[in-house]
Amino acid sequence: MKLTHRDIEALLVANINRRNLIIMGVVALSLALSGFWLYSAERQRDLLNTQTNRIQREVYLWSSHFQGLPQVIGQYPIVRELLTAPDQKKQDAANFFLLQLTDTLGVNFAYVFDENGTVLAASNFYNELNFIDDDYSFRPYVLSAIKGDNGSFMAVGIKTRKRGFYFSAPVRENGNIIGGVALKVNIDFLSTIQVEKTTDLLFLDEKNIVFYSGSGRFEEKGLSRLSDEDITQLDYEQRFNDKPIEVIRNQPVLNTGLSESMLLKSGKTQAYYSGYKLPIPGLSWSVMSISDYKYRILFVAQMTGLTMLTYFAIAAFLMVYRGRRRHHQEIAALNNSLEIRVQQLAANLTRKNEELELSLDHYKRTQTELENTQSELIQTAKLAVLGEMAAGINHELNQPLQALIAYSQNGKKFIERDKIELAEKNLEEIANIAATMAETVAKFKIFSRRAKPDSRKAFIGEILDNVSAIIMPQIQKQQIDYQIDNQATDQVINCEPVMIGQVLVNLISNAAQALEDTPDARIDVNISDCDEWMLITVTDNGPGMDSDVMANLFEPFFTTKEKGLGLGLTISRRIVESQNGTLTVKAVEPNGTAFTITLLKELHGDNT
Repeated sequence: MKLTHRDIEALLVANINRRNLIIMGVVALSLALSGFWLYSAERQRDLLNTQTNRIQREVYLWSSHFQGLPQVIGQYPIVRELLTAPDQKKQDAANFFLLQLTDTLGVNFAYVFDENGTVLAASNFYNELNFIDDDYSFRPYVLSAIKGDNGSFMAVGIKTRKRGFYFSAPVRENGNIIGGVALKVNIDFLSTIQVEKTTDLLFLDEKNIVFYSGSGRFEEKGLSRLSDEDITQLDYEQRFNDKPIEVIRNQPVLNTGLSESMLLKSGKTQAYYSGYKLPIPGLSWSVMSISDYKYRILFVAQMTGLTMLTYFAIAAFLMVYRGRRRHHQEIAALNNSLEIRVQQLAANLTRKNEELELSLDHYKRTQTELENTQSELIQTAKLAVLGEMAAGINHELNQPLQALIAYSQNGKKFIERDKIELAEKNLEEIANIAATMAETVAKFKIFSRRAKPDSRKAFIGEILDNVSAIIMPQIQKQQIDYQIDNQATDQVINCEPVMIGQVLVNLISNAAQALEDTPDARIDVNISDCDEWMLITVTDNGPGMDSDVMANLFEPFFTTKEKGLGLGLTISRRIVESQNGTLTVKAVEPNGTAFTITLLKELHGDNT
């Protein structure tokens, strides 16, 4: 068979078309690889940037909640008195005070140390592995407080062997540092932070050592080489309990400030990672988001394969139909091009919708987290209740003390004049006054001790007697008509009496303050029952309050007083609710306000 000139020309054209197709395929593959690699790099960088900025804000808000607490605790007299003149009684009181704080503030441990770094009181005093008498002067956060600065530190506990965050502040007396207060907070918060599946969260100290890793693969490993001085310092501080720190990163492959590419080791393997790091304001710590390069390579491979598959499919389609119907080829090519464009537009629209949904979810989550953070701050206000106990003791004891002085001086003169009978009567009066003072002090001692929240049987009358002893100086000073319904004071309720007494002191004190400018001021305390419940109602005839004020009365930080945090009623409601009761308020006609505490009667079947 002989080939004609036309056949030879057709073969040459076909060969040229195949060669051009191959060249175009290679070029398309190169462009696809380059384009998708650059796009994936930008996409990954944006993901790490956005995630790290969000985590930085979350950690900053979380840490800000705890940084100021040691300084606040250090202002309490029970802490300052222990540091000024320590003894066993003050240490016991401080221990129970700190134990109460750990429950209220949501911290692991709280402890007080002197100017040498020796622990004088700790919330874990009841534990065999407590911190009392331990010397922590080698810990940086203790040194910072001793030198007069607030401290922050993250390390493994010396005794607990558990990781945690430490916050400290100095305590001053007349300008001199007499010790400090420290808190330890666990790292559970970090595990609640949301991160993308293709990323890992690293929490770093000032030496670039990973304190926390979301995946757990990089914890207690270094991202920078440590000098001999760094190693010596870590050993001295016992930051990781003498565990040697393995450096898992070689020199960065590419570093552009906050963003960098690096080679990290994990066990016997190593891989390239992209990372983005930001410092936490006010602390020497930083957060870092990293992502393995394999996810970028997988994305590029998938996109390139899809692109090349589309390209060769179109090329094969054109080769089959090129010699048959050119017109149909052009129409088919146009249709294919239009379909691709529609797919791209649909994909873009879908992606935009997904991004919008993610942004909305992120906004809602951030809003919720901010509200939760604010609600956690409420717990710190429970400290204010402790101050209510000491208000009336000065007035209660001042007059008996003056009487003791007068009787003792008269007794001395009677003895000098040999009037023994009159001197004996003076001594009897002195003994009676001393007994009265001892009874008053005993009632204040009941309210000043650390109460456990366990409920038990309690007589309403005994609770009201102790409350009246504390609040009576203020009542008498303001000349308030103070009445108690004595018909039901022998009733028994199920509660912790000291805590309920603290609530009643707060309610009656608030009522007295509201009656400062009210003529014929009156406060009534009434007791009633309803089925298995007992109701204690404190009513005043003061000016009352608007419905808007009453609606927000139990909200944290809401107050109508010129002074105060606005947390007394919030804490009072929480105390009553912890005893399975309720605290409510209502207006009284024609004027006045009534607060009602509702508590269970004695436990059924309790014969103790």
